[in-house]
Amino acid sequence: MKWRVWDVTRRRFIDIDALFAEIVHARFLLLGEIHTNADHHKLQALLLARLIKMKRCPTVCFEMLDTTAQTKIDKYLAQKTRSAAGFGKAVGWDLQWNPEYSMYRPIFDVAIPHRLKIVAANSPKSEVKRVVQEGIGILPQAIVSNLPGLTKPFPRRYREALAQVIWAAHFGNTPIGNTPNISREMKKLRNGMVEAQRLRDAAMAAALLKTDSNKVGVLIAGNGHVRVDGGVPYYLRDAADSAAIVSVGLLEEANNRLDNLLYDFACFVA
Repeated sequence: MKWRVWDVTRRRFIDIDALFAEIVHARFLLLGEIHTNADHHKLQALLLARLIKMKRCPTVCFEMLDTTAQTKIDKYLAQKTRSAAGFGKAVGWDLQWNPEYSMYRPIFDVAIPHRLKIVAANSPKSEVKRVVQEGIGILPQAIVSNLPGLTKPFPRRYREALAQVIWAAHFGNTPIGNTPNISREMKKLRNGMVEAQRLRDAAMAAALLKTDSNKVGVLIAGNGHVRVDGGVPYYLRDAADSAAIVSVGLLEEANNRLDNLLYDFACFVA
């Protein structure tokens, strides 16, 4: 596995040790990924291992597991026979997420032997489905009040950018917007998916904010969730200093303009 690291702020490539030096003091470290790229999960594991070596002992929050899985996670990790090999089946990973657990196992090969706290950070699927269909307003106030930044106005530029990303991910190159190629039903679905993405980002921010303030709160999530504009950092900033948040996008190749990257750092894995 080879990689190059782009420092977005300084607009230059840096070596991996320089990246470690930048992230070790973060309060929140957001590690993106392309879900189906096995090398991205190996690099995430490497970054976790380095944090452990630097005595930061991270808590690891996962997009891939929703909060309904937390009881199973805690029960399994309390066992003396816990192992990375048995974790996926014990918590029902393959029922909650695809790609399969085996692709993510390198992360748990680091986390479980070192007794890292593992947190299911995503919203329950039932909540996400309701929001897609009816919008965030359908959620009880008791849920919304525990999610940072969800009730404040979401800037139009973020909403439009998010809609474009979601549409491209799910519907390819089909045009978006007020065109005859998109039915009213599809536009409603698109808008519902934007609302659901906001819910999930806020839920993952809430999970990070609950982590031990003396440790690094790490998020493992798709690149879209770790964007510094309308992703999880947008909601974290309601309760945390921006300087405490570091976002690392994991990409497959430098096929976009480097000045358009929406992360603090970008790792191009080949």
